Amino acid sequence: MIYALSSGLEAILVVIVISIVIALLALLIRGVIKGFKKAGLEKYLLFDGVFSANSFKKLLKKEIKQSKKENTFSLIYLQVDKFTNLEASLNPQVLRQVLEELVKRIQNNMPYEMAMAVFKKGGFYFYLEEGFAFDEVMRYCYDLINVLRDDYLVGKKSTINVEVSLAVSFFPFHGDTINKLYRSLDLLMKEIVYDGGDTVRANALDEKMTQREYLDYFQQIKMGILNKEFEFYYQPSVNIVTNEVFSLRAYIRWNHPELGVLPAHKFIKVLEQSGDIYPIALHGLEIIIKEMHYLKKAFNNENLYVLNYLGNKELSNPNIIKDCTSILRKNGANPNNIIFEISEANLLKKDDDIITKNINALKRLGFKIAADTFGLTPFDLEKMGPTKLDLLKLNRLFLEETDLEARNVYIKMIVDFAKRNNLFVLAEQIENKKESEIFKELAITNQQGYYYAKALALNEVELWYQTYSTKANNNKEKAVSLETKEKE
Repeated sequence: MIYALSSGLEAILVVIVISIVIALLALLIRGVIKGFKKAGLEKYLLFDGVFSANSFKKLLKKEIKQSKKENTFSLIYLQVDKFTNLEASLNPQVLRQVLEELVKRIQNNMPYEMAMAVFKKGGFYFYLEEGFAFDEVMRYCYDLINVLRDDYLVGKKSTINVEVSLAVSFFPFHGDTINKLYRSLDLLMKEIVYDGGDTVRANALDEKMTQREYLDYFQQIKMGILNKEFEFYYQPSVNIVTNEVFSLRAYIRWNHPELGVLPAHKFIKVLEQSGDIYPIALHGLEIIIKEMHYLKKAFNNENLYVLNYLGNKELSNPNIIKDCTSILRKNGANPNNIIFEISEANLLKKDDDIITKNINALKRLGFKIAADTFGLTPFDLEKMGPTKLDLLKLNRLFLEETDLEARNVYIKMIVDFAKRNNLFVLAEQIENKKESEIFKELAITNQQGYYYAKALALNEVELWYQTYSTKANNNKEKAVSLETKEKE
């Protein structure tokens, strides 16, 4: 009996050993095949005088570490347009020859100091050191794209045309880390491809600043972020029937230690180009959440909404949903009263675009979405629909329309669409009583603009509301008194 058990155990052990050996062999074979594929891919991407993606990354890390953000350099991303079409129409050997010729033209027409890397089929990075100013870099790029447009010989007589696109960024303005620089180039290249490709485009420096002035300003902004010098000012909108504050539009301001309070246009471009617009946006969301309780109390309105703008760079960030969720949990906040203003272009992107996916995810979290309706067609509105929108905005550009009948018909269409889909409507940029009355006659009672209030610091909102409420109540009493007299 013991012998029988022993024999059975041996058989089981043999089966286990054989299974392990088979599994190891399978893994080994898979590794070898993977190695062959990788070697083949690397060989395909190997060119004389061209760095690999990893080696190039090490070079950039070294340059960034040594620069201490006191010097600038440029990073250029070149992409062969419609590369998959080339792959499909040419055999690998011929395609390889075309790429070798392309690389040779690049090396012959770019400065000697350039470092070049290949990171994918048809995709290259160039690094130009600090000695090359913005205008000089752009001149090289424009000259290069013209050279690369010349025909390429295929076989003995046939030729083909190859189109390329170039995106240009500068350290540290458009990113102070490798990942930020790569991301700035990737976003810019997406815009280029969307517009048809075959061009050069740069994340440009501010035209009014020299490179040194720009760098100094960049450093000041960095310190401002660290010192929490950025804050929100709020512009109220009011319901002209109830005199209740309907919403607040949040405007970011920089409380500069020397220059005083600076409006967004003084620094927002630098933030966008450096990549710091995203952390500022998250910081801003947290500020709004923390100040919301006070604002609701100050305006005596638990249903008060706060509007804040989200742009391309924030919406295309793959971490935005995770980061917003983290901020909400950290502060125990409900996002239902926060409205993100989003451009109509971003709201009309395809369903598989990362921006569309992030907008839908923000809605699922509980945030509301607003869009400016100027220039939108009825078809656009239906396409966005209540699944994306919560608030429709109309600005004073409508009031500049000369065809009053057409304007009124269009605004009525927007108002009817909002009513059918249970959406809010807000008229903004109102500057006088006449403009207010026009929108009131068109059944738009939520209104915002300098006629009611400018953007206010947090410590000013309560005082403004007291003054506004007193004035509104006095006007209401006068209206009631006048109505009574007329009846008598």
